[in-house]
Amino acid sequence: HIPATVVICVSMIEWAIARLNVTWGSMPIITRYFDQEIISTIKKDFKFLIDAVNRSNGELVFQIRGPKQFVVYYKGNSLAKIKMRDLDSYDISLHKKFISSKSGEEDLFIALQNFADPERSASSKETGDKDDYHVFTVKNNDLHKFLQSKHVKHLQSRIKAVNYKEELIVEQAILSDNMDSASHIIIDTEICDHSSNKRADFLALEASPENGPDSFKFLVIELKLGNNKELNPLESKNVLNQIRGYVDRLNTKEVFDEYKICYERSIAQRKAIGLNYFKTLPADFKILPGARGLIVVTHYMGIARPSLDKLKKLISSDIELKLITYKL
Repeated sequence: HIPATVVICVSMIEWAIARLNVTWGSMPIITRYFDQEIISTIKKDFKFLIDAVNRSNGELVFQIRGPKQFVVYYKGNSLAKIKMRDLDSYDISLHKKFISSKSGEEDLFIALQNFADPERSASSKETGDKDDYHVFTVKNNDLHKFLQSKHVKHLQSRIKAVNYKEELIVEQAILSDNMDSASHIIIDTEICDHSSNKRADFLALEASPENGPDSFKFLVIELKLGNNKELNPLESKNVLNQIRGYVDRLNTKEVFDEYKICYERSIAQRKAIGLNYFKTLPADFKILPGARGLIVVTHYMGIARPSLDKLKKLISSDIELKLITYKL
């Protein structure tokens, strides 16, 4: 029997080593870009899907999530998580509640299985997904059949029916309404990295004209509805602490340098595979140090007002508060 104190000490040592390894460069802090050698394969295998994302005018969003994986979002929800398994097949994870069919509808699960490889299909544990996902292994010549328009529309319909969340709808609106912005270019959603448990809703590049027409700085964006108790700075988990923690990390040289490398690669790769993102971003853009934060609050302003009054007194110059209202 190993004493509990020994187990705790070993766990703490392992945790410390993992943190040191991240800091010392054994692995990057953030890897939201593909392995460079698979770019042409992704472009060829998913041309049909990339074209659909481009035609959707922001309803479908393509985000790179690792060296061999990406996610297509619809209304803020994961429509499909896709990970390259080898050079001729992919593991595609779909949420079970989005696959399920209403009475009288064709069973989408059965239809999808027709285009998957049962001999090689991965489990959710292999792909790192929870048990509420079905994982299909699909060969590259069956990808278009598997993610054909009919199947994608079914997934979209189910997402609208079973996973309506106000905050996700607002996130989607912010994304689509800023696709052509030249001053605030959203480059990622659901941001987190390997060296911290801090998360942010959006990461954008904010134009810095005082440093030149091609200069930008990181902008961390948190979105909150007015009825969210995290707007109250007296709460232990409040939006000001959340965004302050992320901005402070991004303003350390080590973290800034890694994020800069990551998103320069990610932006270039998303352009290279044919996505029509970042049309307003200059070809020779520069990302400079000096990240800021932006707290966006919308809906339920009557409920939000007492918390906002407290929040305004505590906000520093590098964090901005923006209110989106429906006031006539």
